[in-house]
Amino acid sequence: MSLATRPSWLTPTDFWIARAQKEAPNFTLPEGKQHFAVRKRTDITSDSIVGKASVNAVMDTAASNEKQINWIHSSIWGNSGKSPATSGQAISQLTQQDCENVAMTLPLCYAEANEIYEGNPWGSSDHHLIQFRWFYNKRRAMYAAANNGAGLPYRNYGTYGAWDVYNGDPWQYQTGDGSNKAPNDPFFKAKIASVSAARASCDYFTTREPEGVGAIIKHYADQINYASRYYNKAFAAEVMALGMGATPGIPPAKLIFVMWPHIEGLNGNDGFQHNGYYVDRRIGNVGTVRTFNKHPQIDYDYLVGNVFCIGFCRTIGYLPFDERTHYGVDPMSMRSGDSNSTWMPFVNGTPAPETADGYPDEPMRWHDAGPEAAYYYSLCTRTAGEPWRYCRYQEEGSGWVDPKTDGTTILEHASANDGAYSVNGRRGRADAMYRVKGSALDVWVFDPSRPKNSKKTITLEPLPGKQIQLSAQGSKLYLYNETI
Repeated sequence: MSLATRPSWLTPTDFWIARAQKEAPNFTLPEGKQHFAVRKRTDITSDSIVGKASVNAVMDTAASNEKQINWIHSSIWGNSGKSPATSGQAISQLTQQDCENVAMTLPLCYAEANEIYEGNPWGSSDHHLIQFRWFYNKRRAMYAAANNGAGLPYRNYGTYGAWDVYNGDPWQYQTGDGSNKAPNDPFFKAKIASVSAARASCDYFTTREPEGVGAIIKHYADQINYASRYYNKAFAAEVMALGMGATPGIPPAKLIFVMWPHIEGLNGNDGFQHNGYYVDRRIGNVGTVRTFNKHPQIDYDYLVGNVFCIGFCRTIGYLPFDERTHYGVDPMSMRSGDSNSTWMPFVNGTPAPETADGYPDEPMRWHDAGPEAAYYYSLCTRTAGEPWRYCRYQEEGSGWVDPKTDGTTILEHASANDGAYSVNGRRGRADAMYRVKGSALDVWVFDPSRPKNSKKTITLEPLPGKQIQLSAQGSKLYLYNETI
């Protein structure tokens, strides 16, 4: 048996630094998978990141257009030259020519995505506005034009967290009446019963799809006990893929996964988990820098599992979201001019070791999760082109879990072990998939329902007579590359 292990270039040595952006080797992914990055270091250029750990483009306007994913904000509507008369619906005052002029102010890049539905004063929650269609149609025409000298295709993934995309919100938020329907309730099963049912799950298929725009499955942890949200996002990816006409297990090219490692407590009672944390970093024997207004971060291994199992196995790839702040690599420094940071010297009067770049004010290792997941996916090249299928398995002390034939396996996973709403239960079970091509077999298992300090023996049976037994830790990905 061949269990995939973390590559040496990602051996954790300093969780404050994003290592892969500089140290990862160059490799590619099969099946046209897309992998993007946000540069976080000042000792490299964004262009130099492209190719490392399969990165296709970088979210940085300083990058070359052909190596850039352009993340567009709603402020671009100001390029129309008009002043918004109202907030929230300001875009509705723009003419078709205004919207096309705005589109023409943006460069043609390797790919683009946006958050043009939000942000005052131009953001609007009305995704049916004709102004969005005018804008997107012009962008598509620009890429198709004969003067697109770079020959760049139109890779537009649309808006993250878009209200017209089925994004896998908390189960009870989807029912309309707030009732705690189990994930395997007929209400949810109906969404994946057919292509037409999947297309009826959201407005995307009548708004953005006709414009050639893709869709983003966005995963922002929204509570401290966030692990079970994996099932929501995995199911959302499967619903959207089905609606896009994809073969089950082979993701469509216009569906991508976005994840941020910070917990957002958007409810008014959750301020403690929304910019309510501070981070301390000791600087040698000189002192400590304390930075306020931070979000807590999710578990690194959980992030790797989500990027691999949802991003690469259920969508076309992974797009991290983060601010475009760049940091230095000297651990004996702190960033100057940061109003959220406080210098606490061990000896009164010791000056703060401030520099323009400064060392990161919170751990940046999470930026290595995409490269790590991409590395694991690169090990699956032998089975490229084959669909991922749910795997039969058994946990110690339990019966065999057999995949469903109606496309609802992930809903059964989410409903297992006391279901999605239990206060103290596991709220789910392991997710496992495999694919086979000739004598090559790739199989993985990921169990977000158990804590990191929990281990359990799992027996995987991807094929009749082929079993793999392992001791699996909670919220950690296990990938086997086998020859049968």
